[in-house]
Amino acid sequence: MFEVVERSERRTGVTSAGVPPAGVPVAGEAPLRASVYPGFSRPVRHRRRARRQPVELAPEDPLRRMDDAHAQAGAAFLQILHLICELERTRRWKAEGARDTAHLLCMRYGISSWKAHRMVAAAHALPRLPRLAEALQHGLLGPDKVLELARYATPATEQDLIGWARRVS
Repeated sequence: MFEVVERSERRTGVTSAGVPPAGVPVAGEAPLRASVYPGFSRPVRHRRRARRQPVELAPEDPLRRMDDAHAQAGAAFLQILHLICELERTRRWKAEGARDTAHLLCMRYGISSWKAHRMVAAAHALPRLPRLAEALQHGLLGPDKVLELARYATPATEQDLIGWARRVS
């Protein structure tokens, strides 16, 4: 991070090898522009990920079984979201002493208030976003991505957002 500079370099501006130290402009050249963040003067280039080719996995392969379990977990989460809509419609949360459905989820299942509110919002959004619900049910997207996408996806944008969400981490 720090350069050791000899006394002679400070006086003359030239190293013992006869060249100016890094960052010192040479006569006739434009001075180097200092970066606001030391060590980050070059632009960052993002590398594209190579597309993975789908590989057929054997039924007994642990990765295949994990994929199946992930899809089942997505289907179960989708069922929970559908049941949240039913709780909202019947106002069942009142009988449990909760302020609203999100509060019931917090009390009954130990879900954070933030996530419970996101789940309720997603439960209301998914009926108008069938592709997003299908992506969750089949394990193409996990619950966390679906909760976030349901906040701002529209029927016109959901297909593009699903493709984008599958590419990013």
